[in-house]
Amino acid sequence: MLNRKIVTLALLLTTILFTGIGFTQIKVEQDTVGNSVLLTREHSFYGMLHSNGWGFGYRKSLNDEFFKKKMFEVEFLEMCSPKQTKSVNPYFSDARPYYYGKLNACYIIRSGVGYQNLMNQKPYWGGIEVRYFYYAGAEVALAKPIYLRIVNDVSTGPVVDYTITTERYNPDIHDIDNIYGKASFFKGFNQIKPYPGLYGKFGFNFEYGQYNTKVVALEAGVIVDYHPKAVPIMAFTKNPNLLTTVYIAFHFGKRYN
Repeated sequence: MLNRKIVTLALLLTTILFTGIGFTQIKVEQDTVGNSVLLTREHSFYGMLHSNGWGFGYRKSLNDEFFKKKMFEVEFLEMCSPKQTKSVNPYFSDARPYYYGKLNACYIIRSGVGYQNLMNQKPYWGGIEVRYFYYAGAEVALAKPIYLRIVNDVSTGPVVDYTITTERYNPDIHDIDNIYGKASFFKGFNQIKPYPGLYGKFGFNFEYGQYNTKVVALEAGVIVDYHPKAVPIMAFTKNPNLLTTVYIAFHFGKRYN
């Protein structure tokens, strides 16, 4: 499952990147800011897909040199377990799918600082500017308890009857026979528990925007998350303290002085 996600992300990155290269060759008008002009301020927003979920973020920099950028970033993302698989109760035709054994939904807020270093400058006629980067910072994982709809047998004598209640998932008493399906997403927000940690990120940034005042870039890399106390995402398995994911991201924004 994880290998399939990695291949999908790689194919998606390649497709978008080469499509973007094609568009940069179509010059509608001349860029008014030359490559030799240093634009000191940069802001961008981005969406990302990683091997265990999705996310989005914001990044900014105050540049005082061309070949190396100091960047600040904030991210919010979902972190799923690669071991989670969807299940459905076979005894009810209208049962809702759910992830069997999932204790908590995990969301991560990251804040960090890093550097982008120039490898290949974009030619004046267009093309791609390539930079490698590294980031590090602090994060907090938010574990939101999973609530399920549970079938309760209230049969008396030969008459079969049941009720359905909403309960927090308990692997000791809830199983595939009495789980009707997932409950509302909004259940459990008042029971969120934080798990502080650290993260590091390394990868490559491909800037292919037509104008130097615009940020249009694709990014691919690897992220490592560490939590001293492991986030309990799944039951029946050991939840790791160290999580490694690969990701791609699309950035859009602006540069100015």
